[in-house]
Amino acid sequence: MSQPVQPASTVQRDPAFVDAYANQLRVAANVSDLSIVFGLEQDLGPGVIVSVDKAAIHLSYVTAKALAEHLNYTIEAYEQAVSPIHLSKALPEHLESLKSQMIAAFQERVGNK
Repeated sequence: MSQPVQPASTVQRDPAFVDAYANQLRVAANVSDLSIVFGLEQDLGPGVIVSVDKAAIHLSYVTAKALAEHLNYTIEAYEQAVSPIHLSKALPEHLESLKSQMIAAFQERVGNK
């Protein structure tokens, strides 16, 4: 039995490619896809913080899940090699609240209660 032939694969860079550093992000989601907006948060002085959006990507949920897995493996390797990364304790609480709201909104949109 012959092996299936793998198609040739190349990577090309679109002329509109954006390479930007981000230290802030926002996620927006609907039933069909989600968007991640990457930005740069700048401290301009006492009490003045400005966030400037740099780029947005829109992903299907399958692609987003694959991205999450790649990010998790990469971050785990970094933490094992360098040091653990500690996030604000408020972040998980905020995400749990947001998750509940999103589940309710998705169920309403697709008719599952």
